[in-house]
Amino acid sequence: MNSELDRNVQTDGAATGADAFLRDREDERLVLQFLAGRREAVGDLFRRHRDGVFRIAYRFTGNRDDALEITQDVFMKLIEHLGGFRQGSRFSTWLYRVSVNQTLDFLRRRARLAAAPLSAPPARAAAGAADPARSAERAELRERLKAALGKLSEKHRTAVVLHGVEQLSYKEIAEITGVSTGTVMSRLFYARKRLAELLGDR
Repeated sequence: MNSELDRNVQTDGAATGADAFLRDREDERLVLQFLAGRREAVGDLFRRHRDGVFRIAYRFTGNRDDALEITQDVFMKLIEHLGGFRQGSRFSTWLYRVSVNQTLDFLRRRARLAAAPLSAPPARAAAGAADPARSAERAELRERLKAALGKLSEKHRTAVVLHGVEQLSYKEIAEITGVSTGTVMSRLFYARKRLAELLGDR
């Protein structure tokens, strides 16, 4: 089940270590420019990270309009609180923390967290004729995953989104959620076990 789940919730294009280092350096440079008075730098940060923030919001809410609203709220909050960013820290980790918290706050306000499905945005139709049977099978699997993921608690769903979808490390997830790496591992173990039970793959 785990490999099947990973194929259906993770995204492509994980950055290499060198890519991540360069990305972090550029993020820090833009933050410092913003703090020095170059307001346009926040637009550069927005263009660099809006897709990642949107993915997190979408996979919690399952609704594009909600995800767009949350994305806007996250970057508004970023402008307000960027002065509290600690130089030398990873901007992406700080932004993911804000994104998760803002999304969960949004869902609590709507009083519908338990019913909010976690799903991937609809894929664009591939060129050429698709295999109807295979398409139906994948659609059914997506619906089953949505239902199963929607039954996880906030903390377990967060671990699955950040690890399985955003491909963050245990350490990064621990920094974002404010728990130990051992707790992250435990939450992922429980979440995968629970998903296997819900999907009937025991």
